[in-house]
Amino acid sequence: MACLPRLRRRREPAKVPLKYWPPPRTPPQPPTSPHPQSQTPLFGKLPIELRLEIFTLVLECSPIPIMASSMPRLIKLQHPALGGDHVEVVRQARLLSLPLTCWRAYIEALPVLYSLNTFTIRSCEEVHLLAAGVGPGTHLIRRLELRWEKSHPPILLQIQVPTESWFSRFSPSQYFTLYQWFSRTTATEIAERAQRKADFRCKNWASTWEAMGKLEGLQWLRVELNVYNSSHQQEWQEHETEALMPLRGVLKDGTDGELKLTWDRTVAKDKSAEAMLKEWKIERRVRY
Repeated sequence: MACLPRLRRRREPAKVPLKYWPPPRTPPQPPTSPHPQSQTPLFGKLPIELRLEIFTLVLECSPIPIMASSMPRLIKLQHPALGGDHVEVVRQARLLSLPLTCWRAYIEALPVLYSLNTFTIRSCEEVHLLAAGVGPGTHLIRRLELRWEKSHPPILLQIQVPTESWFSRFSPSQYFTLYQWFSRTTATEIAERAQRKADFRCKNWASTWEAMGKLEGLQWLRVELNVYNSSHQQEWQEHETEALMPLRGVLKDGTDGELKLTWDRTVAKDKSAEAMLKEWKIERRVRY
């Protein structure tokens, strides 16, 4: 009787930790020796100084909104179907029409496009992708604006287990909804879940400003922290120095920074953002 072959366990491939999923896509690299395009008047007759002047007039279109795409992972211009600031202006300007005509135009015009305009972002994910160098020419960005909508301040908190007095704040209909949800879990599990969420928010906040500090080429940075809820504004006012501490050291030598806050200045002036972030130009405009 023939023996059956011994089964061999399939070797699993080594798992490589990825910071982003899907992983960032490597942009196409221009050839080392692009075609000179000497048959065209733009490259055959005009010197490089005049060509750069032309590129400057054509490609100036600030501000330009950029966003992180889901698949593949990269930075791109906002799509008109998704909406956003100045999307129609960007589409009508056809900013990429000239750089995509040939490799030589791409090599000469892309640094002008990224170094001339102001780019706006709205999430921490885009900051991490810019710091990782995802996308062609992102390392050439000189002017950047971050508009961030926040709720609770990202500070380290010790979440307490909810008690019966905590439920008295809600109306009967809200209490019934909470009772249905709490009946399937315990108060300790609720506190642990809230603690993990608060810790993640604080860690993500700190890592975002650490990534922002890696953008070596920035010459101008504007940050808008928009907090619309009045109770959240009070929390930011009370914990302003602790929440804004990661912004220290973000600006390099020669970088101009502007910080716009949407809550009042704290009573103790020595504990305000103006006293801690002296390298930033701080503007306050309270939203009600």
